[in-house]
Amino acid sequence: FEVKDENELLPEYLMLWFSRPEFDRYARFKSHGSVREIMDWDEMCKVKLPVPSIEKQRSIVKAYNTITDRIELKRKINDNLAA
Repeated sequence: FEVKDENELLPEYLMLWFSRPEFDRYARFKSHGSVREIMDWDEMCKVKLPVPSIEKQRSIVKAYNTITDRIELKRKINDNLAA
Protein backbone atom coordinates (compact mmCIF):
# COMPACT_ATOMS: atom_id res chain seq x y z
CA PHE A 1 0.00 0.00 0.00
CA GLU A 2 1.05 3.57 -0.54
CA VAL A 3 -0.21 6.49 1.49
CA LYS A 4 -0.78 9.45 -0.80
CA ASP A 5 -1.14 12.13 1.88
CA GLU A 6 0.85 11.61 5.06
CA ASN A 7 -0.88 14.63 6.59
CA GLU A 8 -4.07 12.53 6.72
CA LEU A 9 -2.76 9.00 7.32
CA LEU A 10 0.62 7.86 8.61
CA PRO A 11 2.00 4.74 6.90
CA GLU A 12 3.20 3.51 10.31
CA TYR A 13 -0.33 3.83 11.73
CA LEU A 14 -1.77 1.93 8.77
CA MET A 15 0.81 -0.83 9.24
CA LEU A 16 0.01 -1.07 12.94
CA TRP A 17 -3.68 -1.44 12.09
CA PHE A 18 -3.05 -4.20 9.57
CA SER A 19 -0.69 -5.97 11.99
CA ARG A 20 -3.35 -6.35 14.68
CA PRO A 21 -4.56 -9.89 15.44
CA GLU A 22 -8.13 -8.56 15.19
CA PHE A 23 -7.54 -7.50 11.58
CA ASP A 24 -6.04 -10.90 10.80
CA ARG A 25 -9.17 -12.60 12.13
CA TYR A 26 -11.38 -10.19 10.17
CA ALA A 27 -9.42 -10.85 6.96
CA ARG A 28 -9.71 -14.61 7.44
CA PHE A 29 -13.45 -14.27 8.01
CA LYS A 30 -13.86 -12.21 4.81
CA SER A 31 -11.57 -14.39 2.69
CA HIS A 32 -12.64 -17.21 0.43
CA GLY A 33 -11.08 -20.14 -1.38
CA SER A 34 -10.58 -23.85 -0.95
CA VAL A 35 -6.82 -24.42 -0.95
CA ARG A 36 -5.62 -20.87 -0.30
CA GLU A 37 -7.83 -18.26 1.25
CA ILE A 38 -7.94 -14.99 -0.65
CA MET A 39 -9.17 -11.58 0.41
CA ASP A 40 -9.54 -9.83 -2.92
CA TRP A 41 -9.10 -6.13 -3.60
CA ASP A 42 -12.84 -5.41 -3.71
CA GLU A 43 -13.26 -6.91 -0.25
CA MET A 44 -10.22 -4.97 1.01
CA CYS A 45 -11.76 -1.72 -0.27
CA LYS A 46 -14.83 -2.36 1.89
CA VAL A 47 -12.78 -2.40 5.10
CA LYS A 48 -13.53 0.59 7.29
CA LEU A 49 -10.54 1.76 9.29
CA PRO A 50 -10.78 4.29 12.07
CA VAL A 51 -8.56 7.20 11.10
CA PRO A 52 -8.06 9.54 14.05
CA SER A 53 -6.45 12.95 13.76
CA ILE A 54 -2.86 12.99 12.55
CA GLU A 55 -1.74 14.08 16.04
CA LYS A 56 -3.46 11.04 17.58
CA GLN A 57 -1.90 8.77 14.95
CA ARG A 58 1.55 10.16 15.77
CA SER A 59 0.87 9.60 19.46
CA ILE A 60 -0.20 5.99 18.88
CA VAL A 61 2.83 5.24 16.69
CA LYS A 62 5.18 6.89 19.20
CA ALA A 63 3.71 4.91 22.11
CA TYR A 64 4.00 1.66 20.16
CA ASN A 65 7.61 2.36 19.20
CA THR A 66 8.48 3.30 22.79
CA ILE A 67 7.01 0.06 24.11
CA THR A 68 8.70 -2.14 21.48
CA ASP A 69 12.04 -0.38 22.07
CA ARG A 70 11.74 -1.00 25.83
CA ILE A 71 10.87 -4.65 25.27
CA GLU A 72 13.94 -5.06 23.07
CA LEU A 73 16.13 -3.33 25.67
CA LYS A 74 14.78 -5.61 28.42
CA ARG A 75 15.41 -8.64 26.21
CA LYS A 76 19.03 -7.56 25.68
CA ILE A 77 19.49 -7.01 29.42
CA ASN A 78 18.03 -10.47 30.15
CA ASP A 79 20.26 -12.08 27.52
CA ASN A 80 23.28 -10.33 29.05
CA LEU A 81 22.34 -11.53 32.54
CA ALA A 82 21.83 -15.08 31.28
CA ALA A 83 25.25 -15.05 29.64
